[in-house]
Amino acid sequence: MDAQTHEVKLPSGKIAVLRDSLTGEDFRVLRGIAVEGKTVRERMDNTENKLFELVVVSLDGSSENVLQRALAGSAGDFGVLSDAASDVRYGRFTKAA
Repeated sequence: MDAQTHEVKLPSGKIAVLRDSLTGEDFRVLRGIAVEGKTVRERMDNTENKLFELVVVSLDGSSENVLQRALAGSAGDFGVLSDAASDVRYGRFTKAA
């Protein structure tokens, strides 16, 4: 079954498509990455990178190099994406009625 998705409008006006939820396996993958790496910063970055791969389906109409394009974009857009991905990770995303 394909994951359900939702759109997030970024401060720049671009649209990102994110999955609505993660599977238990996705959660375990992220937890495993969180303990890999030499420094806390490295573990945090690796976990956030994988979270983007799992949650962000497309950015501005393209699914190519989403993480790299988000990092190269504005801090405002990246912050909104990061917060939205965290909401999905922890089950805090709910569709508006």
